[in-house]
Amino acid sequence: MVNTTKHFYILATAMLFSLGALAWQSSANRRFEPLRPTVMAFVDIQSVFNSLEERAQMFSDAEAFAEDLQEEIITRRHKITDIDSEIELYKDGSEKRKELEQKQKLDSLAYNVFVDCCEGKLKRFEARGIRSMYDNIRAASEKLSKENGWDVVFVNDAAVKLPDGDNPNIMGEISSRRVLYANIEFDVTDQLIEYMNSEFDEMAVR
Repeated sequence: MVNTTKHFYILATAMLFSLGALAWQSSANRRFEPLRPTVMAFVDIQSVFNSLEERAQMFSDAEAFAEDLQEEIITRRHKITDIDSEIELYKDGSEKRKELEQKQKLDSLAYNVFVDCCEGKLKRFEARGIRSMYDNIRAASEKLSKENGWDVVFVNDAAVKLPDGDNPNIMGEISSRRVLYANIEFDVTDQLIEYMNSEFDEMAVR
């Protein structure tokens, strides 16, 4: 009876060990299952920005915004110059003339501040437009990638030439690059531009 029980335990232990080994091997096989090749694509980001109809629309909006600011600048400048004729109506040293001269100085200071503020507003307007375009480029790249089975889309910085001449910051320019060569067969710049312009036109129609 004792021998039978001992034999049973030995057999059960061997079976458990075998099953455990098979389970580990199966898990290991799943863990190290060969991956499929990564599908890569490249875009020339400058060409994308320069060719988007959205960019043309952004510059048109920026121009209209700048014209509105310019009208306000001209209006404020005229108010300052109009004071000149009013100042001439009063004698030198008179209280009214001093008052008008002081007002003109204050208005001139406010005018200069306003001009600087307008320049900042215009730069921020353009920056928001560029950021919006970049976000749309990323979104369009994701959609195209899912449709075409691309795993990753790189910005092909090798498409941008290094500065000519003996630029003292040439090493910094080189160090900032990430792509040394990209096969043109993997370039999807035109496809991305066509896709985004088509979507933009469709939105414009709506």
